[in-house]
Amino acid sequence: MGQPASLLSGPGSRDIIRRSPRFAVKARISSTPLASLFTAPRWHRLANCNGSDQQLFYGPDNSVLPMTRRQIAAARAVCHACPVARDCLAEAIEDGETEFGIWGGYTAPERLRAIARYDPAPLVRHALHGQLVPDPEHVPSGRNAVAGVLRAFDEGRLAAEVIRL
Repeated sequence: MGQPASLLSGPGSRDIIRRSPRFAVKARISSTPLASLFTAPRWHRLANCNGSDQQLFYGPDNSVLPMTRRQIAAARAVCHACPVARDCLAEAIEDGETEFGIWGGYTAPERLRAIARYDPAPLVRHALHGQLVPDPEHVPSGRNAVAGVLRAFDEGRLAAEVIRL
């Protein structure tokens, strides 16, 4: 990471290193409001994965290859006992993290299915036959889906809805 931004240097500021469950963040803490943008959410410190080997959640060397069932089961074991798994899942859903890793106990394809399930395409009239059909240009958004996904998570039904073994 490069040098801290000069906007944050000044009297009363200092360099710190914070570890989040996903990466180390170096930030310059200052009395300026801009410094608050670089601090990790409180739940990061409470996560079971904080400080653990990130290969557990992303596969070897953060590979783009799919994780094996054994790797997924090992990561889920950590997430299952985590007191902030819901917050982790919420962040991944809100940020649209649908490509890599295990977040809140769910794989990227499972998160993508959850987003699609809870942010379905709105119905529009088909130009040729006039029937209502799902809008083909609709792109599911995690921001729109997060409330439904978290409600299903809280009710214990999300896993049955999105996990395919």
